[in-house]
Amino acid sequence: MRNDSLRALMVAHAASLDSEAARLQQFRGTILDAVPEFARSMPFMRRMFLDGTEPGAVDVGRLRRDPEAATVLFTLQAANVNRLSGLRRMRDETGRMRRALEAEPLP
Repeated sequence: MRNDSLRALMVAHAASLDSEAARLQQFRGTILDAVPEFARSMPFMRRMFLDGTEPGAVDVGRLRRDPEAATVLFTLQAANVNRLSGLRRMRDETGRMRRALEAEPLP
C-alpha cells in the first residue's frame, strides 16, 4: 500500500479491533464472575428457565430491596452499556475505514 495516511488508518483500525476484542473479553469475565451472585440473589431465574415458572410469581418488591440483586443487575447493565458503546464506536470507525478504502484509486 503506497498511501501513508491510509496505511496508518489501517494500522490504527487493527489496533482498535484488538483493543475492543480485549474489552469484550473483560466484559465476558465480569458477567461470568457475576453469575454466582445472580443465581444466589435470583434463584427464580433458574426455575423460570428450567421449569417455565411464570414471571409473575417473582416478588419484585423483595428483589428491589435486595442490595445484592441491585449490585448484580448494575454490574450486568454497566457491562452491557460499555459493550454497546464500544461496538458502536467500532461500527463508526469501520465505516470511516471502508469509505477511505473506497476513495483510494485502484492501481
